[in-house]
Amino acid sequence: MDTEIMLNEIFMTVPDHRVTGRCTYALPDLLTIALLTYICGGDGYVYMSEFAFYRARDFGLLADRPDRSPSPDTFERLMCAVDPDEIERYLVEHGRKFLDTLAEKQVVIDGKKLRGTSPKQRGTKGDYIMNAYVSENHLIMGQQRLKDKENEIVAIPKLIEKLDV
Repeated sequence: MDTEIMLNEIFMTVPDHRVTGRCTYALPDLLTIALLTYICGGDGYVYMSEFAFYRARDFGLLADRPDRSPSPDTFERLMCAVDPDEIERYLVEHGRKFLDTLAEKQVVIDGKKLRGTSPKQRGTKGDYIMNAYVSENHLIMGQQRLKDKENEIVAIPKLIEKLDV
């Protein structure tokens, strides 16, 4: 099963809190585009709009609107209307479909300091992220935030618990 189809199916179960009758694009299509844009390295509404214009139809999205693509303002209104915790909950609940494709693969856990978090101080000050990464698929399965180089050994079980491996 294709990834974008799985994402679209997951997002079909997300309740639509937008104003009924004033929405041009389907919620699952917009959320799938937003997530795929983020996965591809885009980090703003303009990137989402460009991804929709150039690539959405390649993934079978926005088929009901072949002549138009959502604007950056559309994505901004969408992100104001959805609850990020609700989206995260749906992705975690339905993420099993993705994890099934990762069966019997090695998960690498590594911590990295975020650039620019403490530019004037050297050493262990700043924000750190622990990543659980599947190298064969180039996929980050989970992250755990650490503050000022907390003990990574303590954070690893928390990260593994989030992954449910």
